[in-house]
Formats: sequence, structure tokens, C-alpha cells
Amino acid sequence: MRRKVSLGASIAVVVVAVILASFGSVMAYRTWTEPAAVQSGTGNAEGTQNASSAEGVSAAIGEIQELIDKYNIREYDPDALRDLALYGYVAGIGDPYAGYFPAESFRDLNDGLKGDMQGIGISVIYSPELGGIQIVDVFPDSPALKAGLAVGDVITFCGEDYESVISLGYEAALSTLRGEEGTVAKFVVNRDGEEIEFEVERAYITEQSVRYRLYSEDKTVGIIRITGFNSATVEQFTEALDALTEKGVEKLVFDVRNNPGGELKSICQVIDMIVPEGPVIRLQYKGKDIETYYNSDGNEINMPMAVLANGQTASAAELFTSALKDYGKAVVVGTLTYGKGCMQSILPLKDGGGVKLTTALYYPPFSDNFDGDGVEPDIEVEMEGDAAKKSLYVISDTEDTQLQAAIAAISDKDNK
Repeated sequence: MRRKVSLGASIAVVVVAVILASFGSVMAYRTWTEPAAVQSGTGNAEGTQNASSAEGVSAAIGEIQELIDKYNIREYDPDALRDLALYGYVAGIGDPYAGYFPAESFRDLNDGLKGDMQGIGISVIYSPELGGIQIVDVFPDSPALKAGLAVGDVITFCGEDYESVISLGYEAALSTLRGEEGTVAKFVVNRDGEEIEFEVERAYITEQSVRYRLYSEDKTVGIIRITGFNSATVEQFTEALDALTEKGVEKLVFDVRNNPGGELKSICQVIDMIVPEGPVIRLQYKGKDIETYYNSDGNEINMPMAVLANGQTASAAELFTSALKDYGKAVVVGTLTYGKGCMQSILPLKDGGGVKLTTALYYPPFSDNFDGDGVEPDIEVEMEGDAAKKSLYVISDTEDTQLQAAIAAISDKDNK
């Protein structure tokens, strides 16, 4: 059974919830990204083979186009034909994190890394085992939240024709969710076996990726929630640290639950503020040895700290978790993280479009790569009862069993 929920100029869905912590929102898709040039490995034989393959594809497409020109009686959009061919070509390498972006989508992608974007206000991960794109965060004051979308919803069909996400592929499906302010995103989510159809009007959103507050029961505990890592995150994180320090906090909890990752430079600079001098991240590019990419300076935070992580803590957020764990700076509380230890680079094309390719494995300061494995918490705590079904934005501190465990752990450490 499928039911329809619409959101136009007025809100058709009333969200009965108290938002305990509000964040700016962005239609997200976020992944570990490096918008810089990519190091490439050597290998002439492989390069020759790939060039030959590309020539074969070009020849085949040319032959098909000749047949279309000669026999096809239907009208078609040449630009759409080209884009779909390129989507398929990149999808053919079998990497769920890779993708092709036409010029407009490529601009949106780069805007997202700056913290500015137009969309519906969700953060997602690709979950083919669930049949689509899983929502791991819904931002307050976003079109998605107002429409009634929830963490755990799986987008299974999208676009004007409600095409299958699995058939379209990750990047093509995401492109149907992005768009200009005032336009409408159409999609279907699976929620506990029920299919729900949504039409959500997109809006212009500047993301607030960092929020902070004092713990309600103990004003010596500061809580910093990081929803992603983009170009604006470093400044926002610095502001959060400064404000909490001025308020006299003696303990910190970093909440990176449901944080799907972000930009390389951003995460390195954030970790640098917390850990002592030493490596922050090590990378292994194609055909290269593991090498240190970024070293921290001697400035660090010295107070009891904890990191909250869960199964939707992914990519750059996992590096944040593992780096603090490697240096013994924080106790990790929650559940096993997602397990994405590979980096994507965003590479421009001459026509204004671009591609995103997996170009490296990344390693924490001292421990092993966690791609496919995740980062183990020091204290494993599941969310319990009704809180497990709620968004992290709407649960109270007393309901949040993971937060309670983290505060207990750093309070015990502070008393020793």
C-alpha cells in the first residue's frame, strides 16, 4: 500500500515534536571527498588496456548513434541521452561511491562541500541491501523534516517517473533529489514495510554542521554535535570550543552519530585542534605506499572527552572517532560504525561536469584501515526503547542512553 504526502507552499504535515537541538540543513549526500588533484599510480599496460576499452566504447556508441539516426522514429533529448550514457559508464566500474555529474549537478556538489546547497535537508548513505538510499539524518527546519521524513526511512523510488533507486544507481538517484529552490522532489520511501510517496519543495539551505550546548544536568559538560565536515565546519567548530571554554566546561562530548563524512581538509583541521603533535591521517593512493597526509601541531585539548558514534557514523566521522581513540584523547561510546575507509576525489571535466572516483584508502594515525569493518566503541551501548526509533534531534537527554553512558564514563575519569 502506498500513501501520498505533499508539501507545497503550506505545510500539509504537522510534526509533533520538540526539537532539542536545531541545525542548519542541506540535502546531503556527503562522502569523504578531496576536491584536489589525484595522485595516480604507474602502469603502462593497464593504461593501454583501459584506453583500448574506452576506444571500444566510443566506437560502439558511435555505431548505435548511426542506427538511431537511421531508424529511430521517436523524438529524444540528445543531452539526456549523453548524460545517461555517462552515468552508466561510470556505474559500470561497480563502485557505489563513484558517479558522473552533469554541469549543474557538479556545481551543486561543490556548493555542498562549501556548506551551501539547495535541496530538501537530509543526510543519506547508500544501502543496496535495504533496496535504496537510507536517511541517516533529517535536519531541523528543513523541508524534509516538515514533510515528515524520518531517520531510517529508505528512499526506494525517485524522480518524475518514480524510477527504482537500485536501477538508477546511487549518484543518479541523488541527482533526482537535488534541485533548485522552489522545485519539487518526488520520491517514495519504505518505512517499516509501508511505501509512502512524498513531494517535497526544495529550499536554499546554508548548513550549520556544528552545534553546541551545555548538558542540562551538569553545566561542566559541553556537548558538540557535528553533522558533517565541510568548508564551514572548521570555523563553526572553533566557535563552539571557544564558547564552551568561556562557559567553564571541564568535560566534552563530541556527537558524530549519523554523521556520514565530508571534506578531507575540514576533518584534518578539526582533529588537529584536539590531538597532540603527530599524524592525523595516512593515505594510500593507487600503486603507492601508505604515507602520512597531515600532521597536527602541538596544541591540544586536555580534559576528559567522549565520542558518541553509531552505525551511521561513516567515513570522515569514523576517522574523527578513530583518531581520538588512537591518541587516547576520548572514550568512544555507542555502537560499531559504518565502515567506510575509502576516499573519493572530485574531478572536473572540460564541459563543466565532473566525476567522483574512489582514489585512496585512508588510515587513522596509528591503527588499521577500517573499510568494511567499522570502528569498535570502547563502551558498547545501544539506544533503548522508544528512543531507538526517534530522531536524535527529538530525544531528551534522559532518553539518550548513549549520551548518559558517555557522561558517566568521562565523569568517572575526571574523578580518578
